[in-house]
Amino acid sequence: MIPKYLKSEGFKMKILYSVIGIVTALLLLFTMTCGLWMKSTQSTDPESLRFHIAIGISSVIFGIISVGLLLLQVFKH
Repeated sequence: MIPKYLKSEGFKMKILYSVIGIVTALLLLFTMTCGLWMKSTQSTDPESLRFHIAIGISSVIFGIISVGLLLLQVFKH
């Protein structure tokens, strides 16, 4: 039997906010780490650059989603 609080909409939204927040934080950490690695090794490999650009773009997109969800939550309450 599933407890009522697990079925509530508020609980599901908290899980969504938490997951997106964690993904955003990890992507930003990876972006910073990769940027520092590329700077220290003077990497010019096109595949490596493409991979790191993809991580950077993903972190920006998830950051925008996180801010949007935060604003939605603020204006909702």
